Amino acid sequence: VLSNLSGFAMVAGEAREAIRLGFEAMRIAQQLELPEIEAHALNNVGVARALGGDLGGIPDLERSISVSVALNSPEVVRGHSNLGSLLASVGELERAFVHYAQGRAEAERFGDARGLRWLAAERLHELYWRGAWDAAVAGAGEAIAAAESGSEHYTELDSRHVRGAIVLARGDHEAAATDATRALTLARAAGDPQALFPALVLQARVLLALRDRRGAATAADELLALWQARSYGLPSFWIGGLAFALRELGRGEEIAAAAQRAPLRTRWLDAAVEVAGGRYAAAAAAFAEIGSRPDEALARLRAAAELQEEGRVEEASSQRTKAWAFYEGVGAETVAAPLSR
Repeated sequence: VLSNLSGFAMVAGEAREAIRLGFEAMRIAQQLELPEIEAHALNNVGVARALGGDLGGIPDLERSISVSVALNSPEVVRGHSNLGSLLASVGELERAFVHYAQGRAEAERFGDARGLRWLAAERLHELYWRGAWDAAVAGAGEAIAAAESGSEHYTELDSRHVRGAIVLARGDHEAAATDATRALTLARAAGDPQALFPALVLQARVLLALRDRRGAATAADELLALWQARSYGLPSFWIGGLAFALRELGRGEEIAAAAQRAPLRTRWLDAAVEVAGGRYAAAAAAFAEIGSRPDEALARLRAAAELQEEGRVEEASSQRTKAWAFYEGVGAETVAAPLSR
């Protein structure tokens, strides 16, 4: 019971309570020699620690996985899933993808249907970041169709987010707005910061594409207020999108200010600070190191516009060529308008 309560607190963003309950569960599990429950509690504690800014949570998750492997326990699926998500959140995508693959293999071995659904949602993000957009849209469409037919599941939110981001880049603003609105509705119902933050970013970017600057600013304001009030939730992939939106709104300096108060600097946050400051070439390099090809391409496109205005035509052409090589490969015929300064 204590270990499950710790898990609920972790998902709800109550880091301290999740850690307190988790350690109590581990203490009792050790006394009663129940290593599987200890591994479950350690999993919760590891995620809560990391989301609160303490990357000592990553070794906790690795230890949880080791215990689960030794026990031949299905808890190993949740261990790989959570560690993969955590690594993705700090900007180590290739390491994350390895754990996602291991989690899928273990979920198939144990017949863990819930784990497979969860990892299928994470796979959509992986396909998005890698640039396999047709496969991502197809997978997202299947999950959304299943939800609309009555098999509603949490993974619909991820599907809406991924598909919304792709159709936005492909120029279908109405379809993007539909997905963004539904994603935000689901995220609010879930009450999970890890779900709400990216949903608000997608909403802001879609509204900017629709030229609704006031609505976009409202979504960005809500996210900034929630993030800073909770002091919980790693500045992960959503922070880059927020930086692009705030830069377009002429408020890029707010990212730098928020970064000073962040409990932990992630690679995503470092890239976002570069975007917010208009240093797009540096941002593109940072996103490339993370492994997010869509963010890298958008940063390169913005860099090209800046360099062109400065008369650095050859450098601008190089950045534009790299950006469009990606966009043409993913079928994105149109992208967002150049950012204002």
